[in-house]
Amino acid sequence: MARSVIRWAGSKRLLLPELRRRAPTAFGSYLEPFAGSCCLFFDLEPKKAILGDRNPDLIAALALVKDDPDFVFRALSRREISSDRYYEVREKFNNMRPGKNRSLTFLYLNRYCFNGVYRTNKSGQFNVPFGSRTGAPPTIENYKNCSRLLGSARLISGDYLSTLKHAKCGDFVYIDPPYLTSTHRYSGEYGYGAFSYRDEDALVEEIRRLDRLGANVLVSYMPENSVKSALGKGWRSEVISVRRQIAGAMPARGHCSEMLMWNFREMR
Repeated sequence: MARSVIRWAGSKRLLLPELRRRAPTAFGSYLEPFAGSCCLFFDLEPKKAILGDRNPDLIAALALVKDDPDFVFRALSRREISSDRYYEVREKFNNMRPGKNRSLTFLYLNRYCFNGVYRTNKSGQFNVPFGSRTGAPPTIENYKNCSRLLGSARLISGDYLSTLKHAKCGDFVYIDPPYLTSTHRYSGEYGYGAFSYRDEDALVEEIRRLDRLGANVLVSYMPENSVKSALGKGWRSEVISVRRQIAGAMPARGHCSEMLMWNFREMR
């Protein structure tokens, strides 16, 4: 099993056993419009997939891992890991044009930033500080496994509709939008213009369309939302307790609740 080489705030890595158990037994393509770390994709290893995210740097980095894992591993292995170097690289990154070097730099910053957070200021500049708990860097085998699985995936840079318009009857769609509420003080998490509670109504309409289309849909979202009631009958749901990973102080990393909603019956 491949483990994602991307660290991402809000990743569902700790929820994987619950998600895997609720995945359909058989499906066509796997679609994930809020890709992030793509941890469920790597866990399920689907034969065909479409992965999308509105963050172009994330998609470009995944494409680089897909196309040249050996280069990524060698290049990142040579880079210095220190707080001073991190901030130098971060400053350069914010002035880089799209391309191979920017994608490589994104992967470096993603690995060594605080908690895998992606955040920008209003000018679109990445401003996450250096992290102290970043874990061991991916091995060459890890990069190669991710590359192998990404070989079956189409990568799309765009909003969730850009990915979901490709869904067909019998596909498996996993929807995991950012959990940004009306009481949340927004400070650029996932980049300005990211999905928020204001977009819930439009998302519900798209989920209804997927349901009518005959797609197998699994949604993970915060329990305190209107999505479940808006979807109505025919949807199964369950609230799951999971350990929080994003809080900065260790005592704050307790358990939180997430709601899973799905429209199919045949599960693993």
